[in-house]
Amino acid sequence: MSATKTVLFATDFSEPARRAFVVARKLCHGPGDRLILLHVLRPPSPRVKVGRSVISVPPGARQQEARTALNALNVSEAGVEVERLIFEGHTVEQILRVALEHRCDWIVLGSRGACDSEDRQLGSVTSQVLRRAPCPVVMVGAAAEPATVALDPVPGAHRFSAEPTSTRHRRCAVPPE
Repeated sequence: MSATKTVLFATDFSEPARRAFVVARKLCHGPGDRLILLHVLRPPSPRVKVGRSVISVPPGARQQEARTALNALNVSEAGVEVERLIFEGHTVEQILRVALEHRCDWIVLGSRGACDSEDRQLGSVTSQVLRRAPCPVVMVGAAAEPATVALDPVPGAHRFSAEPTSTRHRRCAVPPE
């Protein structure tokens, strides 16, 4: 493994994504590490129904809103390079494309799910990324406590090392506390 790493944090700005951001920041702690903050916009609909009215969404308004939210994500770790990206399209495809193009060592995602079924528990985007990712994926559940998320093995717990030591632990879930 190289001395520096590239971490892709894909966000929808939800509460689980905010918790996942803490984990992404913990993975990037050394000089030369790269943290890519990604938000994917769904293709625009020319009109949006609001109550009983149908309104047109101004071009660029969604992009500006996403840019403002990405810029609000503070990365204060010394020496960590931060890149903020916004793309439009299919969320899973864009996450996988960015991970490949930037040769990411990790993908970090939040997951809102709380049901027993795997697809519902992991969410459709998270589930698909976990299945198809070219690198290890860290999924942070909706109830995870960001301040106590461990990135090193904890005896008896279902937590995994933040360092990908083998393909056996390519996909890691950080369970709720």
